[in-house]
Amino acid sequence: MGRLRIRENLAVALACSLVSACGDTQPSSTTDACAPSPTDGSLSDAPSDSPSPVTDSGQNDADATNANDADAATSANDADATSADGAADAADATNTPDAADANDAAQTDAAADANDAACTGPFDSDPHNCGSCGHDCLGGACVANQCQPVLLATAATPYATVVDDTRVYWANSDSDPGQILSVAKDGSDPQVVADGVHACHTLYINGPNIFWAEIDSPGRVFSAYRDGGNAVVLTQVGSNGPSSLVVDDTSVYVLDILEEPNVFQVPLAGEPDAGPPSILTTGGTYPLGLAEYGANLYWTMQGDANGELGSGAPFDGGVHGQIVSMPKDGSSAPTVVAGDLGQPLFVAVDGSGVYWTDSLTATVMALPAGSTVPVALATSLVQPYSLTIDGNNLYFSTIGVTDADGTIQRVPKNGSAPPVILVQNLAWPTQIAVDATAIYWGNTHGATVMKLAK
Repeated sequence: MGRLRIRENLAVALACSLVSACGDTQPSSTTDACAPSPTDGSLSDAPSDSPSPVTDSGQNDADATNANDADAATSANDADATSADGAADAADATNTPDAADANDAAQTDAAADANDAACTGPFDSDPHNCGSCGHDCLGGACVANQCQPVLLATAATPYATVVDDTRVYWANSDSDPGQILSVAKDGSDPQVVADGVHACHTLYINGPNIFWAEIDSPGRVFSAYRDGGNAVVLTQVGSNGPSSLVVDDTSVYVLDILEEPNVFQVPLAGEPDAGPPSILTTGGTYPLGLAEYGANLYWTMQGDANGELGSGAPFDGGVHGQIVSMPKDGSSAPTVVAGDLGQPLFVAVDGSGVYWTDSLTATVMALPAGSTVPVALATSLVQPYSLTIDGNNLYFSTIGVTDADGTIQRVPKNGSAPPVILVQNLAWPTQIAVDATAIYWGNTHGATVMKLAK
């Protein structure tokens, strides 16, 4: 069915997002990822030292003798106490904080030296110390100081990759019917999450559940446990274009890019308990990517440059692309966050700003928080596609113009360094997911799901 079913199912909007700007060339890569517990505070009862009454001199002599003996004992005791105190003081003087710190430091240095001695490389080929000590390739090879991708699974047309703490999930988007599948992050234990799925291009994980939507009438939206149990239809949006969704603690938000473009809100309880979905807004020109942050939704409007999306032609009266935002509760109308764009595809948002890929201008763009002027983080890209935020960095994919020139790249969010090509020669890498140690994606035309150590 040609390139990618998404191109047929998403009609002009998504199809054209995959058209190459043929004059662009791939940039050269930059080489590189207490208070103490209280004791008994009561005072012990001290014995009375009041003398007995004196009755005669003999008794006095005895008392004197006893007193002398007592004094001698007391002196001995005092001497013992003094000796004990002196020994304790000597011990304390020996075991000073400086001595303890020096001992700890010596042990730490010894451990570090032992670790350094064990990490001897060669760093250009050691998969456990690739490029530097402790940089593990997570099952991949190390070539020329860089970790290589790991094949996790073969799949028909993997799309919409997401991850949780232990597993990787994707949709076989071009199978009819398709599936939602998962595999452990080391490639073991493959599982089928859902069967009979029709053209799914969006997955989202929230809490114990995974959510997806079908780009086929009547546009069903699903929820299930991550192992596939308790699968339910949350709603039917009544069209064949729910291509993107995001989820928060109360609702599923669905972007419908075909028919009349709409943004729907679907309570997590689903129908029939929660009733039909609410339409938050309608209209727009070819929306595609959807994101949520805080109390707001953000999405891309691809526009219609010269009537030919992705043509690379100059604007001459077409509708320019936009990044749009509105409150999740629909309390106010959408506002334009960034306008006069080329063909923005996917969008990601955090507290530092709004980020998106633009297929027409061959860029990855940023609108820093508090600014009204977008800046380019990466330029001269060959079909930039999806992106995701990871700490101080963005990871993004380019799908290229053939089935062998896609890339996964990284760039700092603040633009302080040029993009770095992490892996190349890929067959249409689409959506990207990340965790603390690795990057995950599907090669939609390469029928593979892969991972790369950061």
